[in-house]
Amino acid sequence: MRHFFTKTGFQDLKKLSISKTLFAFDYDGTLTALTPRISEAKLSLKTKNLLKKLHTYVPIVIVSGRSVSDLKATCSFKPTLFIGNHGLEGIGIGKQKKIIFYKICKKWKEKLVQNISDISGVELEDKKYSLAIHYRHAHRRAKIKHLLLKYVSELYPSPKIILGKSVINLLPNYELNKGVALKKTIQKLKVTHAVYIGDDQTDEDVFRLPGNSILKIRVGKKKSSAAHFYLKNHFEINRFLNEILDVIPGLRLSSMRGEGSILN
Repeated sequence: MRHFFTKTGFQDLKKLSISKTLFAFDYDGTLTALTPRISEAKLSLKTKNLLKKLHTYVPIVIVSGRSVSDLKATCSFKPTLFIGNHGLEGIGIGKQKKIIFYKICKKWKEKLVQNISDISGVELEDKKYSLAIHYRHAHRRAKIKHLLLKYVSELYPSPKIILGKSVINLLPNYELNKGVALKKTIQKLKVTHAVYIGDDQTDEDVFRLPGNSILKIRVGKKKSSAAHFYLKNHFEINRFLNEILDVIPGLRLSSMRGEGSILN
């Protein structure tokens, strides 16, 4: 796993055919900093303007654990597509399945509220088709995490658990995640390649996808990650976007000549 801003990083980027590539980003911790309150995660004006400029050349997708409605309210940039709830929203999940997911989450919420409402520093986020238990502000987080997982283990039907940074995500047991969602999006938008940037354990579902059609970049170096490259922190996103915009004219020329359509 190498820092993206190296010769190798740019070589791999330049192997992309820009006319057939989408750029996909996680939101919290990637395009924005992780904030004390989830409602405070706003795009900086600089990041927004860079994304808007990049969007004139390529499709851009934001893939998040947030609900689509929350993304639309929080994110001031309008991408080609919002994918929310770890892939449960934004790519055509059937209405009947959504109704089932909603009823399951409502049942879980009723049970959890009874157990965790008095735990200081814990916040239950209802995303309609999934739930998230945030404990970043809890005292003795390791102990609180153990207690929360105990309560989660008592839920029925058993949820799919995705652990994040001081958050426990609870999803219906349905074969969808960010990786599956990105693959479906590539097909939907009729592109052949993608650049994906994320910072959390939930993004590993993208990083672990087989094949060489996706350039995978993690925010924050982690030895166990399946990503190809890393950015040191979310502050390097603006540098990444600037660098992309600098090389796009060359990539577009390469695309018109039919060169560089695969990653090695």
